[in-house]
Amino acid sequence: MLNVRSVKKRENYYNLESIIEPIERDFLRFKDSYKLFLNTDIKLLNIILKYITNQDGKKIRPILLLLSGGLCGDISDLNIKAAVTVEILHTASLIHDDVVDNAGERRGVPTVNNLWKNQLSVLVGDYLLSNVLKNAVEMDNSEILKILSEITLRMSKGEILQIESSREFVVDEEKYFNIISNKTAGLFSACCEISAVIANIDLNRRIALKKFGEYLGIAFQIKDDLFEFNGERKVIGKPKGVDIKNNSITLPLIYSLKNCDKKDRENIIGLLRKGAKKNDIKKIISFAEKLGGIKYANKKALRYANLAKNNLNLFNDSVYKESLLKFVDFVIYREK
Repeated sequence: MLNVRSVKKRENYYNLESIIEPIERDFLRFKDSYKLFLNTDIKLLNIILKYITNQDGKKIRPILLLLSGGLCGDISDLNIKAAVTVEILHTASLIHDDVVDNAGERRGVPTVNNLWKNQLSVLVGDYLLSNVLKNAVEMDNSEILKILSEITLRMSKGEILQIESSREFVVDEEKYFNIISNKTAGLFSACCEISAVIANIDLNRRIALKKFGEYLGIAFQIKDDLFEFNGERKVIGKPKGVDIKNNSITLPLIYSLKNCDKKDRENIIGLLRKGAKKNDIKKIISFAEKLGGIKYANKKALRYANLAKNNLNLFNDSVYKESLLKFVDFVIYREK
């Protein structure tokens, strides 16, 4: 077996093009199936769905599911259908999140609710969620249906917890990790576990692959949260500090607020309570940098990334395992 190397930066190594090489044909099959799903007999719905697909994100979750399928031995038609299903679920969650957050942009382009207003956006999100259930039933596998049902519930709980936290302005590390585990990491974990179920691998490896996805998802979300402190619009598709403006208290701030004096804590919380403006955001970012919150969050992301890699030890060497190891590096060192 390969010795699972710790995460570190490798030039031209952790790009998605390199990662998807073992599943290139299967990824094209997924994309074709996803496009077919998006064709309906309702003109307005087709327009909105086409707009969504034209944004064409990285499709990280389907890639993770297909690579996990290869790791477990085979990528079947069921894996393709499952990959389409998790992407539908992810898209529905983004649409609903944008409505909840009243977001005007995503990846630098107008959101669905910006163009078609909240009422229609919620209905489109509901339409997508209904198709998740339909696909899950058609896959005729009770374990997959259970995984998708549980993760949909977890994602909803995570969003509600985040809203609760943004209103309280008090978040500890445990609650933060609970939120990101439910909102983000759970779906990563589900992608991996679904492929394990399809391949019917032994329980120990199924649990290890599920944990791999969970830890990878946690690292991914911490990295995503760090972009609000050091990202730029041209790179990440949203203004730096946008989540701070929306009162989303993430790990760099949680650590910094815990390790500052009472006066600084009251000052920062005060800026958040009134709704941080541009100059306020600069102060908050500077505060997190000075108190070591950004450095701390980076260390945590690396820790979870390495935990993810360790869970691949039970699997034999393969091009799929190599790509999953690369995937972890990509998550940590991506720029958007």
